[in-house]
Amino acid sequence: MINGNLIPFVDEILDYHKCKTLRSYREYNENAFHSAVEVLLRSFSISYISELQIITKFKEKYESNKITFGFADLFIFDSRGYDSIVFELKLFNLIGLYSGKMNKWEDHPEHNSLIEFDKNIREEPEETLLDRNYIYWCKNERISKKIKVRSVIEKGYEQLCDYIKVIKNGKVYNRVGISDNRLTAENGCSHIRGYLIASFGTQRVIVRSLVKNLNYQFFKTS
Repeated sequence: MINGNLIPFVDEILDYHKCKTLRSYREYNENAFHSAVEVLLRSFSISYISELQIITKFKEKYESNKITFGFADLFIFDSRGYDSIVFELKLFNLIGLYSGKMNKWEDHPEHNSLIEFDKNIREEPEETLLDRNYIYWCKNERISKKIKVRSVIEKGYEQLCDYIKVIKNGKVYNRVGISDNRLTAENGCSHIRGYLIASFGTQRVIVRSLVKNLNYQFFKTS
């Protein structure tokens, strides 16, 4: 994974998902997916920080809302400080995808229909999957909303790129960069990889990636 091969880790995610019943995917959400990925990282004894705090915007002292924080889902680093990884995680709930197909919210789809639908999204071309509609529940407005899968992926990848631009500034005080006390930054050459990992249903994962050079090496604060 540190060297750019994410396939074995994606396989581990899919194996983990095989252990879940289809019924459990009705309530499976992004927080649960995040927790599952953390469990897998711990099983491989990989060093990581969850919800890495960064400053994405900083204004002058007398302006309102002078600091805007962001939180990278997972920040992973090797023990030597040479390489690090940022994960941006997206979870497309099976019911939300099925509702997108039906063009209306389906609270209790028929079980066999859901099995067949899950099989379809597992095997269909990526472009077809990206062009699907997705319906989700907006807590703030207390209504269901529809969005294109492609739009979520593109915005997620854009956010991943923005977070890496911020992390390239190293650890900071009162400016754009890392502001998390759990991480120490030292001058030195390294690489940082960004992975957007999007999970669909029970057995489909799509990955987007990038890699950048850094002038810092990162270590967990002791």
